[in-house]
Amino acid sequence: PEAVQVASVGADGRLVVWRLADGSIDRAWAAHTGWASALAWPDGEGPITAGSDGALVWWTPDGGERRRVITGHAGPVTGIAVDAQRVVTASADGTARVFRRSDGRAGPVLDGGSPVLAMLLQGPRLITSHRDGRVRRWDVVSGLPGG
Repeated sequence: PEAVQVASVGADGRLVVWRLADGSIDRAWAAHTGWASALAWPDGEGPITAGSDGALVWWTPDGGERRRVITGHAGPVTGIAVDAQRVVTASADGTARVFRRSDGRAGPVLDGGSPVLAMLLQGPRLITSHRDGRVRRWDVVSGLPGG
């Protein structure tokens, strides 16, 4: 959103855009069935959300209309990372999934074997932190560990 706004997602499944000047709601819409857990808003584009329903949703820039919906995780999506080429999701199912940003085409599935708690995307490398206490490094192009 614009610098005068901030967006949030939460347990009610909604995406809310807030006015920073007075803390009021500018607009809000139902984003996910169950809770909405992750949000990214790339410059010049609409928001991208994910939730406990396992879905990744690209929204129109003004919000409220779904441009693309991708499913595939067997558990809640816990995070979204975005760079110029990719959108990566992290999930309680133990995987991170890579998608082409321009059209949502699926890329590698990175199976860490334990729920993903956090991740960091840096170019072709992804670092994931898992519930089992391990940190894993991946090459998001090949899908191979170690990147």
